[in-house]
Amino acid sequence: MTSPFANNFNPTTGDGRKLWDMATRPVTNPYDGSATQANEFIADVMDRALLCLWMPLLTFRVPHGTGPTATYVDYNLLENYTLISLAVISDQMAQARTLWQGPAVPVPAVVDVNAPTPVEQATLMNHRNYTAAVRLMNQSAMLYQFLVASITGDLCTHIAAKITQKQIQGCGPTLLKYITLKMHGLANCQAV
Repeated sequence: MTSPFANNFNPTTGDGRKLWDMATRPVTNPYDGSATQANEFIADVMDRALLCLWMPLLTFRVPHGTGPTATYVDYNLLENYTLISLAVISDQMAQARTLWQGPAVPVPAVVDVNAPTPVEQATLMNHRNYTAAVRLMNQSAMLYQFLVASITGDLCTHIAAKITQKQIQGCGPTLLKYITLKMHGLANCQAV
């Protein structure tokens, strides 16, 4: 069975609004930042991420080493949140945001994918990147709204302060990272 979230959708239409509401509905037990609720909250976020197909959004390429000998490993923020820094999340989401804000490149009506010219290859790749970036930004906004609706108490107050300081700015993965930092008592550590 195909997920209703498998394709891009317009949240201003009736069906799109239903999907948006399904994705952003808060968890049953809002998370207050306590250690006793942490595993349950991560499990709830994982369930929603699987339902809404957010796993690619939550997967980040983390460098190991520097320079030409650096290697890269993909980590999922829900499973390996201690291995992904705020800087990595910020950099990779900024790259997606840059693609999203750029002009859409129309795909030619007929493209021979078996033997495209370099121009056709670049056009097709730009269109795919733009479409992927739009999807990523929409998913990030849904995750953000879901997380904001799913937290309470002191955690909510802490996150509201980060939003006011413009450290989160509507980015779902960044908000999730701040929540996991707070889970581990590292809320004021900017380098993690």
